[in-house]
Amino acid sequence: MYLSPWAIYYLNPMDLVNIYHRHGVPEWLSQPPMCPSGAARQQHHWLRVREGPKIEAKKAAPAPSFPDGVEVWCDCPDAALDICFVHGLTGDRNHTWTADGERVPWPKTFLPPRLAKTRILTYGYDAYVVKKTTASVNRLLDHANNLLQDFSTDRAICGVGKRPVVFVAHSLGGLVCKKAILQSAESPQPRLRALFESTKGIIFLGTPHDGSSMAAWAKIPASALSLVKSTNLSLLGVLGSDNELLESIQVSFRNLVRTSKANGKPIEVTCFFEQLPILGVGVVVSKRSAAIAGEEEPMSINADHRGMTKFTSVEDNGFKRLFGELIRWKSEIDADNLLPTDSRPDPDIRSHDIERPVEGTCEWLLEHTTLREWAERQRGMLWIKGKPGSGKSTLLKYAFEKRQRIISTGEDSLVLSFFFHDRGNHLQKSPVGFLRSLAYQIIRQVPEILTGSGDPFQQRCREVHRQGDKGEWHPRELQDFVEQSLSKILASRGAWLFVDALDECGKASAVEMFKWFTHLMKKLSVYGFGLHLCVSCRHYPILSQACEFEICPEHQNREDMSAYVQSRFQGSGSLQKSKIPDLITYRASGVFMWARIVIDEAINLDNEGESLASIETRVTSIPKKLDELYSELIGHMNDKPNSLRLIQWVCFARRALTLSELRWAMVIDPESSNRLCEYYSQHHDYIRDKDQLKRRIQTLSCGLAEILPTEEGHVQLVHQSAKDFLLERGLAMLDYKASSPHGTVVGKAHFCLAKSCLRYLALDIMADFDSMKRKTEDSIKLTAPLLSYAVSSWPEHAMRSDEEGVPQDDILEIVAWPSNDLVELWMSYSSMLNLLHPQPDKGSNLVHISALYDIPGLLAAVYRKAGHDHPYCRHDRGHTPLNIASVRGRRKIAKMLIDPDYAMRVAAATGMESTSVKPTTDATDLGRGGSDPRPKSVVKIVPLPLNKDVEINSQGFEGRTPLLGAVCGGHVDIVKLLLKTGKADINAKDRWGGTALAWAVLNCSSEIVELLLATGELQLEPVDHAGGTPLSIAAAKRGSLQTLQLLLDTGKVDVNRRCLEGRTPLSYAAGQGYIDNVEALLKEEKIDINSRDCTGRTALTWALRGLKDLETMAPLMDLASMQELRWAYEKTVELLSSVGAVTEETQQ
Repeated sequence: MYLSPWAIYYLNPMDLVNIYHRHGVPEWLSQPPMCPSGAARQQHHWLRVREGPKIEAKKAAPAPSFPDGVEVWCDCPDAALDICFVHGLTGDRNHTWTADGERVPWPKTFLPPRLAKTRILTYGYDAYVVKKTTASVNRLLDHANNLLQDFSTDRAICGVGKRPVVFVAHSLGGLVCKKAILQSAESPQPRLRALFESTKGIIFLGTPHDGSSMAAWAKIPASALSLVKSTNLSLLGVLGSDNELLESIQVSFRNLVRTSKANGKPIEVTCFFEQLPILGVGVVVSKRSAAIAGEEEPMSINADHRGMTKFTSVEDNGFKRLFGELIRWKSEIDADNLLPTDSRPDPDIRSHDIERPVEGTCEWLLEHTTLREWAERQRGMLWIKGKPGSGKSTLLKYAFEKRQRIISTGEDSLVLSFFFHDRGNHLQKSPVGFLRSLAYQIIRQVPEILTGSGDPFQQRCREVHRQGDKGEWHPRELQDFVEQSLSKILASRGAWLFVDALDECGKASAVEMFKWFTHLMKKLSVYGFGLHLCVSCRHYPILSQACEFEICPEHQNREDMSAYVQSRFQGSGSLQKSKIPDLITYRASGVFMWARIVIDEAINLDNEGESLASIETRVTSIPKKLDELYSELIGHMNDKPNSLRLIQWVCFARRALTLSELRWAMVIDPESSNRLCEYYSQHHDYIRDKDQLKRRIQTLSCGLAEILPTEEGHVQLVHQSAKDFLLERGLAMLDYKASSPHGTVVGKAHFCLAKSCLRYLALDIMADFDSMKRKTEDSIKLTAPLLSYAVSSWPEHAMRSDEEGVPQDDILEIVAWPSNDLVELWMSYSSMLNLLHPQPDKGSNLVHISALYDIPGLLAAVYRKAGHDHPYCRHDRGHTPLNIASVRGRRKIAKMLIDPDYAMRVAAATGMESTSVKPTTDATDLGRGGSDPRPKSVVKIVPLPLNKDVEINSQGFEGRTPLLGAVCGGHVDIVKLLLKTGKADINAKDRWGGTALAWAVLNCSSEIVELLLATGELQLEPVDHAGGTPLSIAAAKRGSLQTLQLLLDTGKVDVNRRCLEGRTPLSYAAGQGYIDNVEALLKEEKIDINSRDCTGRTALTWALRGLKDLETMAPLMDLASMQELRWAYEKTVELLSSVGAVTEETQQ
């Protein structure tokens, strides 16, 4: 069967569901739609639907004695989760899960109505340890390998190898699952490793993680058989409590679970144990053996070892407990799909960096009158405000962790949290990241908050996800969702929100967020339950009058400060007994960061043999203000060039670098053209010993940088206040060239990092790409520690430096422009590592790169280079830089490419002087340390005449012109720019027949539709390859009433035009139940309300069919969505009937 991509716009959703169930999912559906206009009827433009399993259960052939392999109990073409049941000893893939007296396994009937978009499977293997005939000789390792191979093959065939999977395993099946996942994690084959990477969790039912009595196991099957001829001793033996293989699996799996949690991709584990003994055998697997050390306590099922898998009713407590875990994990998966990991920050990642309080400190907070009053009120906002470094974050984290002592006992409240982190990535320090995190936490904890597949927020999530790196959220959208969600939640229970370091999202953003908090508290005050909000922030930029409850740590924490100082001096002998701890406590004025730095210095002086009197004098001389202390530390930096380089990397790297990465980052000279790896590895600044490197970092930073206690030793600044000082004054104090007219110290720092990354990529060892790509990930880290960071980060650093006005000419010198060799090598590594989003296409050069990553200064540098290559070249997918700039909304670059005068003005404004770019070598200009000569460039502007025949209508891989690309992306400014040239073909079609008008209508962009109409040259009824027109697209599109009306108001569109299937715009609008569109079309005098399509159906028939299909799909929909759609269809039927519409049966 063939199905056009355009069908997803024209077919009723119920039709699509039925098609997918009967024939499987089209292969193209996993990719974003390439156009709004469908595919040509030629075979090469129509894609085959992969044949899939029927919805109806097939009659199974007579089952063998031991049915093995994968069996699908309930298929779902658009499933978001696979659940696989794996039986245990003496069981098989069906009977184990079938209750006595029943004919169908309970997962087959109980789960599908309750778990939407879930595929239910079972796996079988010969698990008899004794048999009448011949017992299987397979070992546990064989069963595990078969499970891994069979399950991976099934998922690969179905094209769902990366779909999340949950295993429900009984008895021995749990051991088989554990070993299969361990084998998957160690496999070098992506197909097999995908099982480990996609495992969401495992439910263990009576699995003997620590073994059990072999005699007990043997009695189970023996009691059921009258004659035993063969025994699988290998399989039986592994279940003994002292078996080495069992112990090895247990230890390895426990480590794997811990590692997966540490890496942010946890494998969830829930264990159940049997409460009842088997008659004559006893309890087969004890509670202790059924548990996994370090995980949650196991839950009980009121049955014996065999009966714990056989539920008779959904009211069975055992089923409720097991189903509760499944629905919890499914909710988390749904939330992950709506807001993928790369589009939301981990709410707890910053909290891990906050030091745990010294024992006995922070306890005063829970007894503080203000906090108790806040907690006892029905609702309210508490502001923990204080100086930088005064312990605000530690206090808020303490309150969050001790929340059970704050929240009323028995209160089933929603608890949300977010820890802003200015030293983290964009999502960790922006309002959008904060709001995304709140949305994600709400969806995971309260999945019923989403009203169904038609939920507007779900639709918006899918739209943003489909747009990839171009998809963006507006804070208002997320605020609306959070407000609406909390208003529903507060009707039945309370909510608590903890927000740390609000000031770290920036002054303006912090003020706006605080205003929103105030608005939120007021808006939600009408509900029966209240919102309790706890925020930590500095004294600025918030007005104190805005908050009723406030706690100021520096006025309350003297005892905590004393305890902290004493704990730091433990083991310091005479220091601890001296007056110095009390002196530091007094002078700290409640600022822990000041105390930390001063304590470190006192301990260092003591280690160097200084007298107590001398140390006391030094402590007394240290400025009491934190900024003045930082300034003094900068002044004490003796090796300022290297200190500057370290601070630049630690302060401006996109993420915290590891010690291995920083070792190379510090030694690579951004101004040196030396490409020999050996030169740098033998350099006097290259430090191999890790402990020595740590000491070097401490010395160069004078304590402003710290090494986190992670496995790889990540390096970051000690505190946000340190970064604030460095940005305001510190970097300028370190950089003797800070008075340079081009770029700020921030821009120069980013440019230094960008050049360092490129210099690293230019090293000789990187040239052998074929050798490098054969290495494992760990081997690459050893050979080229900085490779991943350099590949993924130089474009962003270049872009950031360009925003600060730093000329980009040095990049051309590093890559030896117009040579494209280094750029090609970088793209090869980028493709191999898959770290860049978006990925550059093969054949791109620096001009494409400037458009892709929005670096107009790089394009200006190319112009100044006097045209060794012009801007109109295409990469391997056929896109010119103008195509890229248009589709990605790079207005400045697009204007430079189109307007030669503007391009030359930009080039002149960002150039260093008006002379020609001629590489020259100055023998007196030496590299670092007085060696390593390098070339210098003198810049001259030479007018670069742009090609008057600029390819303003160049078509890329999908056949889109720059105008089509800009319309698809909704970039109104670029649409205006292209239309202003008078050369853009507004009626050009992409490879699917879609035009700019069709795309504008599909995106519901009335502003762009009006711009296109204003040209006076627009074809209003271009036909796509499926026979559709912009009017039919508008009619079939939800929320398109405004664009539909614009087309109708022209008076030049045929309202009865039929597509290749014979359907009219009215037919599409009625079939979708879009009542507003139906009403608009019925107002047209020439409308034919009873036009029949190729199958004889009228608009009324389509509306009635939609209503009928809606009833069929009712079990899969939530009540609210069901009622909304039923109302729309009923109104549509009523409206059509009122104007004389009939069905084809009536006509006949």
